[in-house]
Amino acid sequence: AKTLQDANRLVAMIKADSKLSAAIENWTQLSIEQQIPHLRKVFALECRSMGIAEPKLVIDNHSYPGKMVYFDFDLSHYAVKDSTAISAVGTVYLNPDKLAQQDKFASLAFLIHETRHSYQYQLSQQQQIEVSQIAVLSSGYQAAFTAQKNLKGLGFSDFLTLLNEYEAFQYGNYVLGKLTHWQVDMLNMGTFASQFDNQGQLKLDLIALSQQSVNSSKA
Repeated sequence: AKTLQDANRLVAMIKADSKLSAAIENWTQLSIEQQIPHLRKVFALECRSMGIAEPKLVIDNHSYPGKMVYFDFDLSHYAVKDSTAISAVGTVYLNPDKLAQQDKFASLAFLIHETRHSYQYQLSQQQQIEVSQIAVLSSGYQAAFTAQKNLKGLGFSDFLTLLNEYEAFQYGNYVLGKLTHWQVDMLNMGTFASQFDNQGQLKLDLIALSQQSVNSSKA
């Protein structure tokens, strides 16, 4: 519920900018160079919509050789205990040359996705949170980022089902779906549990599935 609430807030802010909305409507006609200024604007709006400090945004072809997109972060900040302060925000990286070889919407989809990771990362550093739902998310994101750095041999599906990846893909896919009238279907953006059909419904609703399982076991 919070994922979709946050996503709807960003969609509303993007739609309020007529020039940005027009650019997204015409996204497939834009070169990656033409897309970059609009990507920076979406980045700023997304950070503002989530109420976070802006992470460093790097858009070049050499800062992280071999990577198309990346969210860079440091686990050492988890060593600070009993703090509500945010000590790190991470780095969002996009490689224009590699993105230019992908689906036209890949640049926008991954920008939204990777920036969402900074929200998760900043939330995961807050040790004193009274609201139980947010506290659970904070703990879960910290565990996911820790696993991502420390575990070896993760398969592709293992990676996609880490909490931070599952949620960021769902958030980004929902935003992109709303902006494109659910006409863009990118199968590499997470698992079916993070993807939406052309009616705006999850392809695989894990919450509904788990409830069915509980009801079946009771029966």
